Amino acid sequence: SISLFFVLYKGDDEALLISKELPEDDARLGAKQLQSAMEGSCHTIFVGITCGLSAPYVGGQIEFAIKNPDCTTVLIGFNPVELARDVAVEGWDRTCRQVFSELADLEKTCHKDKNFVLNPIVGYSKAKCLVYFALCCV
Repeated sequence: SISLFFVLYKGDDEALLISKELPEDDARLGAKQLQSAMEGSCHTIFVGITCGLSAPYVGGQIEFAIKNPDCTTVLIGFNPVELARDVAVEGWDRTCRQVFSELADLEKTCHKDKNFVLNPIVGYSKAKCLVYFALCCV
């Protein structure tokens, strides 16, 4: 059977019940999980959600997605990109702000039909802050 949608959480399904903060800081894990989810798809729509634009897990996914020509990339956050986390993370040579700014720049150029930053999202919900997901369409 072909899956049309994949949901990726930092810390996998267990993180829905038990807090798992360490995977949130792992950009390589985010990219690796997105790459696995995208295998075999002809086009992917990736939607990454990070409340404060501060999760390297989502940053790694965004970085991977914008390099993939068969991927439409969407970032949803509650803060402006210029307030995104700009702190070095172990094992990653970029910061969230660098990656999210690159996506925002792509949105303003010839790639504006494939790259989107939706922010600041107004409203408050802890559930929105906890979910990071990818939609992979085959």
